[in-house]
Amino acid sequence: MTETKPCKWCQKAIVRADEATEFNWARRLFCNSRCRKALDRQMECNGNHATQSARSRNTPITQEEATRFVGLVSAGVSDADAAKQLGRASPEILTRRAIMFGLMPPRRAEPGAELAPIATKPERIEPLKAGADETWRAMMPDLSWKEAQAMTAHMGRF
Repeated sequence: MTETKPCKWCQKAIVRADEATEFNWARRLFCNSRCRKALDRQMECNGNHATQSARSRNTPITQEEATRFVGLVSAGVSDADAAKQLGRASPEILTRRAIMFGLMPPRRAEPGAELAPIATKPERIEPLKAGADETWRAMMPDLSWKEAQAMTAHMGRF
């Protein structure tokens, strides 16, 4: 049997779509955008913007929703996919609420687990002098530094 509820503006019945999540069904207040805009206009004329803030506010996560989240995660669904199936954007908030309700143990690093070492800032590396064997020989194995200087002496200095 399909669920219905009245539109907040025109009182027409809103029929719940089969694919609508609990979260989205709870948020749906109007049968269409015209009714939503009509109520917004009326509230603006009265100087009250309550519908705008009510629409943008998140609905609290219930214990039932947290239980469904834990069930999905226990079945092997990733946190993000479980949150998406429940119509929520943040798996972190669902996880925190599940922990708060006592449905999940707090996630902590296991004792004895090795932590990644903290990278230290490397010491200053001094540049090599011009013509050093370590650099010149790598670039020009058949030509010595002195020969290169002699070949380019006619070009002048900068």
